[in-house]
Amino acid sequence: MYNGFGGKVEANETSAQGALRELQEEAGIEADLVHCGTLLFVSDDTHLGHHIEIYRGHSYTGTITESDEMRPEWFALPAGPEPESEFISRHEDKVQDNRDVDDDTVISGLRSVPFDRMWEDDRHWFPLMLARKFFIGRVDFSLPSADSSAESTMVRWWFGVRGEGEQ
Repeated sequence: MYNGFGGKVEANETSAQGALRELQEEAGIEADLVHCGTLLFVSDDTHLGHHIEIYRGHSYTGTITESDEMRPEWFALPAGPEPESEFISRHEDKVQDNRDVDDDTVISGLRSVPFDRMWEDDRHWFPLMLARKFFIGRVDFSLPSADSSAESTMVRWWFGVRGEGEQ
């Protein structure tokens, strides 16, 4: 499963400070991060939710290194900003056909973003992040029974985008 850098925010630390610390701990780099989204995840087995702040960086300093928690890997992104639906539709067939990442399109020697090996909700908000749009979203998951080998499933979700000029 592919996932971005991140982790828990420590006591007396802002989410931005936590994101910077986790990036340094997991990849050995520093970056000027921009807050780009807020997500709430809820599962049907608990009354608790997971509140996650999403940050993006466009450049970094340091040498990218593998850690116990993360093996950084590069992926190709579509050229230029494109509407969310176009970006996702390029990947939907691969995801729905359950093709392996190795079958993905190669751009400049890099595989495209492997949505079929990421959390199911990522395909909804990831393009918004890439388009530099601020978003807020909620995803409700249904967890499989203890005796099942199935994975959790998105049962409800919504994502909103801040309009142009809104603060």
